[in-house]
Amino acid sequence: MNCTGPLAAGVKAVPDGKKAASHAQAMWRFLANPRVTPEGLSVPLLAATREAVTADGGEYVLAVADWSRVNDGGHASKRDRLQMTHATDVGDELQSSLLVSAEDGAPLGVPVQDLVTAQGVWSSCADTISPKVSSPLDELSERMSWLEQQKFGPRLVHVIDREADSVGHLRRWTRDGQLWLVRAKGNSTVRYGNGSMRIDAVAKQLGYTRERQVLCQGRPIQHWIASAPVVLTRPAKPKKIGADGRRQRPVPGEPLKARLVVSRLYDEAGHLVAEWFLLTSVPETVSAARVALWYDFRWQIESFFKLLKQAGHQLEQWGTGERGSPIQASADRHPGLYPGVAPLCAADRGGTSRPAVSRALVRQADEGISPCYPLRLVGWRFHTVRHPRFP
Repeated sequence: MNCTGPLAAGVKAVPDGKKAASHAQAMWRFLANPRVTPEGLSVPLLAATREAVTADGGEYVLAVADWSRVNDGGHASKRDRLQMTHATDVGDELQSSLLVSAEDGAPLGVPVQDLVTAQGVWSSCADTISPKVSSPLDELSERMSWLEQQKFGPRLVHVIDREADSVGHLRRWTRDGQLWLVRAKGNSTVRYGNGSMRIDAVAKQLGYTRERQVLCQGRPIQHWIASAPVVLTRPAKPKKIGADGRRQRPVPGEPLKARLVVSRLYDEAGHLVAEWFLLTSVPETVSAARVALWYDFRWQIESFFKLLKQAGHQLEQWGTGERGSPIQASADRHPGLYPGVAPLCAADRGGTSRPAVSRALVRQADEGISPCYPLRLVGWRFHTVRHPRFP
């Protein structure tokens, strides 16, 4: 049994007197069972997420999405490794959606994840492997639609980093009635006032309001916010390659109304430390300052990926043999795809724990449904005083 306490976030052996190797063997047998599917394994985790969302009680819940590469360069027995940038850059791509409280940034759960391999896409919401989609944003669009279909209760706001600055996908998400918040590129063009201009040029014309003070390396930093209505009129530029080997032509679309929120950090001398350009379809009833804070909460998913790769999990160092069943192809390397070692979002709010989340998975273990090992995510508490993150 691992007795390193709360500093180690990795899998713990159940304190039942049995050896850790026995638990590992039980898990292997469970995952090798052909009747066990990724979708079936995700049921307890999805139920725990629903429970956490209900307990949160907010009007909105943030659905933070991101991608993370899993390096399998030293795992030669894994036959479905995906080649990425070059011959030795091989592994998988983990595509995750993390639900986060819009009130305080506390993580609520990981209801769905996809795993892209050379053979296709494994998903925690499907029993079989699917063909690879044309782009990560197309995959994300399908995942967003699935999340909306779950009817969690509060409105979902999909928070995505700069790779989602794709006007074609923003139009698609708006047509589907989804709320989104993305970081935009400074050189993207929008219609502002009577003309079309770059976003960074629009930012220079806005009036800013001081919202809060944060600390950067022990120094006070001032957080200033500005916002303005803009319209996206530029054509979409798909990256898909046609049968002739060329990229598709730009696709015109209807004008898309959005709100531009500019978040700036200044030091004591008045120097600009960091700047973010945010585009959102969230209603005006949500203040620009709150929108900027929501984007700041996006960093929770970076902590989630770091936890999987370090902090006791060491995901990229897991050694497995050749695939013996479909469930192994998706689950034996990635804990977020099944509740057996799925990270429990049991972070607290200022010291108050979320026992309902942990009880849900512990109950599954007690009832013998699956060998669930409850984990604790260390370092996931949000602090309003913290280092700014540069683009």
